[in-house]
Amino acid sequence: MKQNNTPENFLRGKKLKAIEALLACDTVAEACTVVGITRGTMYRYLREPQFAKELKAAKRQLVNRAILT
Repeated sequence: MKQNNTPENFLRGKKLKAIEALLACDTVAEACTVVGITRGTMYRYLREPQFAKELKAAKRQLVNRAILT
């Protein structure tokens, strides 16, 4: 069975919430507060290749949707 390549298929829990918060918030500190994690944890997430890849894809998708509307 073929799976979609969406962040939900790769990330779960706080990592998925962290991506959503990074897209919605103005600062990393604000995103950390929303998710309920420390800045150290967020920066550790950001160093993880899969997390960084999914964040980049989510940003690209957000920009593409903004362009098309």
